[in-house]
Amino acid sequence: MNISNVMNTDVVTTHYDAELAPVVEMMMRRGLESVPVVDHDQALLGHVTRNGLLNPPAASGDSAEEFLGTSQQRGGVTCELDRGFRLDIESTVRVGDVMNRRVVAVRPDSSAREAATLMAEHHLTTLPVISAFGALLGVVTALDLVGQRF
Repeated sequence: MNISNVMNTDVVTTHYDAELAPVVEMMMRRGLESVPVVDHDQALLGHVTRNGLLNPPAASGDSAEEFLGTSQQRGGVTCELDRGFRLDIESTVRVGDVMNRRVVAVRPDSSAREAATLMAEHHLTTLPVISAFGALLGVVTALDLVGQRF
């Protein structure tokens, strides 16, 4: 069974230059764990994840300037998260400032077994489905693979 037969094509996406605060608010309202980031030609550039927002990677440097630069990105717009958590986002922060550029994806002709293996290896529940040119075509979730023949 090819992924193209089970993937979801109705995908909420955002753009690299979009303001982050409305994207986070939309994620929380809809209960989305991640939102793919695409360019204006639908090429997949990365994704914004709930986990990445709540647990950002450690700062890459130890200099005072890098610490202050990281600290200045906190504040501004407050987004209400589920379970009483709050996330402050400066209104000038863009999606491209926080998106994860490392994306594991599959092609529409990939098998359900290939997708399940990638999900297991990378501890994922969702995989983007991309064309040979890198355009986002849809997503496949672990639930989409339930009952599929491997």
